[in-house]
Amino acid sequence: MAVQRNQQHQVQSVAEKSQKSERRDGNWQFGTCNLQSPPGRQIAYMNDTKSGTLVGEDDFGNKYYETENPEEIHMRTRWVEYKDFWRFDASHSEPGWHYWLAYGTDTPPTKLKPDEIAIRHIAPEQHHPINWTYTKGAYVPYNTAKPKFESWESKVSPRA
Repeated sequence: MAVQRNQQHQVQSVAEKSQKSERRDGNWQFGTCNLQSPPGRQIAYMNDTKSGTLVGEDDFGNKYYETENPEEIHMRTRWVEYKDFWRFDASHSEPGWHYWLAYGTDTPPTKLKPDEIAIRHIAPEQHHPINWTYTKGAYVPYNTAKPKFESWESKVSPRA
């Protein structure tokens, strides 16, 4: 029973936060959730709404945000909004931004000097390949192991 109350409270708080942020952004209509508005997109893929300052944008077009809101849970004050909303993937985040998102540093890659940015041994690809995992296009290897038994059909010899 306590778990159910906690879940209800959590759902109510997400709804209240989304209404506050939509009212602030001017996108609020009673009883609707617009997927084109930032709170609607955030509810769809984060199950939460957040508001903060835009820290930067990477080469893929992803936008990175940070908030100083004391109501936010510790270590959940940074997030990314991917350019492709319907097919977002964590591998579409650049290494420097990933390091910043994981709280490895407090300095985002946009504020680093060119000589402070780590140089990769392998040049990044110009076009990031799509991750086909859990889709029909995923790679499935064929089995190379021999079967543990051979199937056979029993033959009944006629009685004499």
